[in-house]
This record gives sequence, C-alpha cells and structure tokens, in this order.
Amino acid sequence: MFLRLSVNVLLCVCVPATVIAQSDHSTRKFSHSAVLADNPELEKIFISDQEDRGNYSFAKPGDPRPSALTGLQVRHNDDARELRVRQLLDTGYLHTAKDYYRCALIFQHSPSPSGYLLAHILADIAISRGNADAMWLSAATLDRYLLSVKQPQVFGTQFSATPDPSKKGAYTFDQNDFNSSLITDSMRVDLCVKPLAEQKQGLPGPPAGTSLYPCPVAQMLKPLQKP
Repeated sequence: MFLRLSVNVLLCVCVPATVIAQSDHSTRKFSHSAVLADNPELEKIFISDQEDRGNYSFAKPGDPRPSALTGLQVRHNDDARELRVRQLLDTGYLHTAKDYYRCALIFQHSPSPSGYLLAHILADIAISRGNADAMWLSAATLDRYLLSVKQPQVFGTQFSATPDPSKKGAYTFDQNDFNSSLITDSMRVDLCVKPLAEQKQGLPGPPAGTSLYPCPVAQMLKPLQKP
C-alpha cells in the first residue's frame, strides 16, 4: 500500500494526466474490492482441488470422503487449476482473505519453486487480510519453497512418508532437510507450527490451528475474519 501511494505521488509530478487517471482508477478499484464477496469460481476450483485428493472441504464428521484420483490425474488437473487461478489473479477478480488463502493452497501443489514462492506470498496476503487458516500455510509454503531450491526448511513442516515393512498399510515419516536452529519455537508458534520437541516424535500430524491442535495466535486473529 505504501509503495502504491508513493508511486502515485511521483506520477502526479512528472507524467500526463491520462496516466494519473489510470493510476487513480487502480487505487479506487483496490479500495472498492475490500467489500466484495469471495469469488464463487475460485471456491469451486478449491473444492475440486481437495476432492481430487480425497477430501471434501465442507464435510461433517462421519460424511463419506470422495475417492482420490491417481497422482497423474491430480497433476493434470492441478496444472489446469493453476492456469485458471493465475488468470483470475492477473485480471483482478480475487480480493478477499479467503480468496487469497484458497489461491495459496492451490499453488502450494505446484511442481515448481516459483509456484511455492507465489503460494507463500498469497498466504501472507491472506493473513494480512485476517485469515487465520493461512498462518500454518505460510510457514509450510516457505519450507516447501526452500526445499525445492535445495535449501533446508526452517519451520519443519515437511515430512516424507515411507511404507513400514513391519506393519501393513503403515508408514514411517522422516523430516526432510531441516535447519532447526535458524528460528525459535516461539516464532514457530506464531505461525501455528508445532515446537521442535513435538516434531521430533516423527509424525507430521495435523497443522496447528485445527480442532485437533489449537493455535492461540490463530484464535486471536479469527475474530477479525469476515463471516
């Protein structure tokens, strides 16, 4: 916001009135967007993203889950989803905290470092607009980006699963390359990430901030969210 205002001031000094009018229109559009509703098309894209993975975002306890698609099918659909969401972003059709959270979750499934980085930025925008659910996602997308560029993760959210030969259908979880000393546990907690002692138990578990693992910081932010 501060950058946009400073650019507008410079434009008023040194560019023609037609350019100033375009810049002012852009500012007015942003201000008006704060009262717009969540994008319905993005909601459908988000639901399909989850259903492909065997989840249903609005399921109640005990509701049946959809059947997950194969990895190849999911990747094909992810590519199409990312392309459309990118178009929605570029043309200014996404505005709300929930819009940006849903975008971040979709782009965290990207196969590229740039996709993970974009997901991290989108999650941070969602947080800045009051979405508490994006807090853990911000940390996870940064970890995923770091690992994708051959750097160790710093929050400790990323695990790899290996089938356990001693137990049918069971898996062992190994934490990927991890610089555990860069940030403190209090900083992890501020983004709803489990402290190191719990991470060392070897199970990724649910993200902090869910009903199974409450996050006090997220609870303070939730009243700011729009219904």
